[in-house]
Amino acid sequence: IDICEEIARDWDRGISVQELSRRHGVGRDTIARWIRKTGRIVNPRNGNRRYDEALILETFRATRSVNKAAIAAEISWATARAVLSRSGKRAEGKLKPVSVSRPGGEVAHQSSPHS
Repeated sequence: IDICEEIARDWDRGISVQELSRRHGVGRDTIARWIRKTGRIVNPRNGNRRYDEALILETFRATRSVNKAAIAAEISWATARAVLSRSGKRAEGKLKPVSVSRPGGEVAHQSSPHS
């Protein structure tokens, strides 16, 4: 039996890619590549999200609040913000201009979300 087929059969039986990697002394990417070589589909490690992106987007559209979207999906604010960023939604507060004094009396203007 080909090593790729043997690993793929073990994977079909429920042995994780991580465990197969440990057993065979090669990286997880190599194990996944060998499994895919047999025609099977191996989802990326981050492929099974543990939150509802649609709920996050819908709540944000309705409330314009990252915090409310995070609470609705029972995830962290940072995760909700990352989902919104990936989807192209602007998840930051409006930036307000602030003045900052520099040495020599020069005044610089920059934006701050906390003003």
